[in-house]
Amino acid sequence: MDVPWTLEGEDPNLYNVDISNNISGFMHSDFYTKDMRNGSRIHYLTKRNLPLNKKVLICSATIDVLLYHKLFGKENIKSVETLIHIKKKGKVIQDTTRAYSRSSMPGGIEKIQEVTKGLKIITFKKYDPILNDPPLGIYFGNCSGYNNLKGENIAVVGTPHSNPSTYLLTAKAMGIELEKLNLEFTDQLVKRNGFEFMFKTFEDQRLQDIQMHFIERELLQAVGRARALRENCTVYVFSNYPLPITDAPSLNYN
Repeated sequence: MDVPWTLEGEDPNLYNVDISNNISGFMHSDFYTKDMRNGSRIHYLTKRNLPLNKKVLICSATIDVLLYHKLFGKENIKSVETLIHIKKKGKVIQDTTRAYSRSSMPGGIEKIQEVTKGLKIITFKKYDPILNDPPLGIYFGNCSGYNNLKGENIAVVGTPHSNPSTYLLTAKAMGIELEKLNLEFTDQLVKRNGFEFMFKTFEDQRLQDIQMHFIERELLQAVGRARALRENCTVYVFSNYPLPITDAPSLNYN
């Protein structure tokens, strides 16, 4: 087994950590790193390759073609079809004027409740029981596959940033060398999906793309619960990350 990688090199104190979770998965991982916010927590990643001499069909509404090319080799991805620009029957209306991050949510609960009155809300797990009565049970990180909101007007509230370790471990799996890169989040002008917007992200374009993929994927999965592509409904999105399927990406509800 190859020696796993950490952002700060090998840490001798790592072996004294009380590990109570999947020790087998960790020992067989390809890369690991300490949590940048909580040094007692370890994140790890196991890179899995496509099976040899077999055709694999990948069907997803939120696939990132470039990420798959980097992970599995462009020569192994034969064709990809995108349906994202098909005309929708419903509408997706977005307010991008606030970040709606986890840290900013407490100060905006009352305003959110006011403008989303009567709507079921997909948001962070912590705020599901606060914004929904009863709790919806569908939240960022648990959005895929649900069909019980089909045809309903709903709201999606929040910008679902992942733990920075998720982006960095993914970068290592893609073969990106991180040791000489600035891994701090700063305000950057991002150009994506035909939009230009300011966003807290990495300086490196490759790391930006990874971060945007994870955020965009989670938001698109949340929006997709209403099935606005085929249903006459409206999804209201509150996030400073502009979605490519948005009809009005800068509507201000304030």
